[in-house]
Amino acid sequence: MISAIFERFVENTPMTVMVRAIMERIFAPKLLDQLFEETAEQQYQRELLFSSVVGLMSLVVCGMYPSLNAAYKGFEKVVGVSKVALYAKVNGLEPKLSQALVRYSSEQLLAVQQEFPAAAVPLLAGYEVRIIDGNHIAGTEHRLKVLRNEPAGALPGQT
Repeated sequence: MISAIFERFVENTPMTVMVRAIMERIFAPKLLDQLFEETAEQQYQRELLFSSVVGLMSLVVCGMYPSLNAAYKGFEKVVGVSKVALYAKVNGLEPKLSQALVRYSSEQLLAVQQEFPAAAVPLLAGYEVRIIDGNHIAGTEHRLKVLRNEPAGALPGQT
């Protein structure tokens, strides 16, 4: 039964299956917790593991939940700690851990990218091009007072 459903996904939407497999491989709890042990200097793990925090944050990043609080509510029993403990862990994450996580996932995904060389066509010959997704802070945010009358003044939060 399960294999028939899985086969249908493979036939109809192979990219979703590949992305899911890649995400499960890269963000395997054992590997994330090992990364934490190798990188953390002051933080420790007891009941709340680094892999659990990354798992909850990935649900927010992928748009499955609008906030960490909502993700926590959805998985409160699985997480097994209070919301206060979760936020204390997130707020106390060492910058080195975030850097190590980005570096680790980048290295893992680079191996995948190298298997698809056609996708690595340079956008601008001779230059390394990086695409940055701009954002706009909601209309409740205002320009700095000194820039409000300047038509060329920077908008708040525009990147």
